[in-house]
Amino acid sequence: MDWKVLTFLVCLYGFLKEYRPSEAYLSDYLTGPWKNLTIKEVNDEIYPVWTYAYLVWLVPVFLLTDYLRYQPMLALGGKLFFLFLTSNEINELIFSRLSLILTLPKIER
Repeated sequence: MDWKVLTFLVCLYGFLKEYRPSEAYLSDYLTGPWKNLTIKEVNDEIYPVWTYAYLVWLVPVFLLTDYLRYQPMLALGGKLFFLFLTSNEINELIFSRLSLILTLPKIER
C-alpha cells in the first residue's frame, strides 16, 4: 500500500475516533437542570480532572504505540471501540426493555 494512502487512512481513523459532536453541548448539559451543577463547579472540578486523566492515559498509550508500531495499536483500538459500542448498545436495549416493562400499566384479568 502506498504511504500516502496509509497516512490518509491513519489520519481518517484518528479523526473519526476522536470526533465528538456532543462536546460543544457538554457545558450546557452539565449546568442545565439535568445535572444542576454551577459553571464554577464545572470549570474548577470536572474539566481539570478530565484533562489530566486524559493526559496521564496518553503517556502509556504513546509508549506502547511506539514499541508495538502503529498497525497493531490501530487494530486493537478499532476492536476495543467496536466492543464498547456494541456493549453500550446492548445495555441500552436491555435498559429500554426493562423500563418499558416496568412502566406499562398492569392488565387486570
